[in-house]
Amino acid sequence: ADFCDYLIQRSAEAGRWRDPKLSPADNPGQIQPSILNQLQTLLQQQLSFTEGELQIWFGRFITEAGTDLSPLPTAEVPTPTALADKLTRHEQWQRCSTTRFAYIAQADHAITLFIDGQAYPLTKQDAWLGKLLCRQVSFPSSALLPALAQAQTSTLLLEWINQGYLLAADDT
Repeated sequence: ADFCDYLIQRSAEAGRWRDPKLSPADNPGQIQPSILNQLQTLLQQQLSFTEGELQIWFGRFITEAGTDLSPLPTAEVPTPTALADKLTRHEQWQRCSTTRFAYIAQADHAITLFIDGQAYPLTKQDAWLGKLLCRQVSFPSSALLPALAQAQTSTLLLEWINQGYLLAADDT
């Protein structure tokens, strides 16, 4: 059902079934071969998707949390400087126990990280962080501190902490 919903969302209005102009059939209960041909063509068009589209859908689907399992956002850390302070104040960090993490490797050693149904494309410079978060449930702050060297990675880490995906172990 989720995959069908995805296909419906991505299909253009022009790709939806419309009753063709029909001429009366000899038998009103007969489904005409021309109708079946049109339907087959429409379905084949709608069911074709790129490898990237399949990856994004599957990554989101496999990590999507149930509504009763969503993490609670934490007290917001407003700036990268405040994030650095928070990382150094807490020695141990962990993933929220209800949050699902997964990634798909991309070309050039980049990855797409999926957290609770959200897709985050990470460059090869940032991929280490996504792989770390998928590999381990808990990690020392020293493993996260290098993320502060890159603005994009720092911003993502800040977002993930604010969303409640990552928690200081002594705050749980």
